[in-house]
Amino acid sequence: MTKPVLIRIDVDSVEGMNNGIPYYLEVFEKYGFSASFFIPFGTNNIVSAGLRRMWQPAFWRQFWYMKPWRTYRFFDRRFAGSVEIGLGHPNIVRDIREAGFEVALHGYDHAYISDNAYTMGEKDYSRQMDLAVKAYEDTLGEKPSGSGTPAWRFNEMIARVQDRLGLRYASDMIGQRPCRVRVGDYLSSTVQVPINIDNVFPLVVRFGGDHKKTLDYLKRQIASRGDYICMTVHTEYEFVHFHRELDELFGFMAENGMRGERFDRFAQNLDVESLPVEDVVLLAYDGAVGKVASTHRFESLIG
Repeated sequence: MTKPVLIRIDVDSVEGMNNGIPYYLEVFEKYGFSASFFIPFGTNNIVSAGLRRMWQPAFWRQFWYMKPWRTYRFFDRRFAGSVEIGLGHPNIVRDIREAGFEVALHGYDHAYISDNAYTMGEKDYSRQMDLAVKAYEDTLGEKPSGSGTPAWRFNEMIARVQDRLGLRYASDMIGQRPCRVRVGDYLSSTVQVPINIDNVFPLVVRFGGDHKKTLDYLKRQIASRGDYICMTVHTEYEFVHFHRELDELFGFMAENGMRGERFDRFAQNLDVESLPVEDVVLLAYDGAVGKVASTHRFESLIG
């Protein structure tokens, strides 16, 4: 009997669109996996985002291990800051869908939402999401089923905007199981499909750049989970620095009876009324700049 593993691929840059996505499509075909690609449709602004964050202490630890001079092609015209990520590459977005994978929202301006989610007003965030939805519909001719905020940002304002959009699901946080979430007194109507496997890059930071320790930890963590396994990988660090280990990880999963699964197909089979209600907390997370959202039941498992 096979065990489904929800696999989310976050595409955070034009570099990821051009190089990371083809890698994942190839490796998923190799193992017969399905997955969901979360794509921001707005401007590629990796350099300006880095300049804004360089005053934060966590940035320099992240900078050292990310090695952005190798991860991003700053001086290649194809990866210029003025180029839009999803909207500027409609054929790649459509290729993902034609290959049988889901395309989900990952905001419009990825860096802007990541840096300002906890301070921007509802009107500003609504505009960001409306732009993303329009770009998605213009590119694929249909409405999106799901969304994941950049950098696991979440608060009541984000919940209200998502509820207005009528999404089938959102994946905005870390947590143990699918649920509905409460922020303060506000109960969101949008189902949350949270991540319960650590991201690669935070583990690389935690283990001082040791890829073998990172890979071994991920194998143990995935093997220890029960019937619900949900993970995120990226088209930047993982493709450039961790692709051999990632190939081995997917092979390990396949050998142990696991298969990649799309978020939208998983979410459509959930009984929303029977899902538990979880409270949302914000916490520090290795390798992340700023606090991330988590359900309270998962908080003690991070560290």
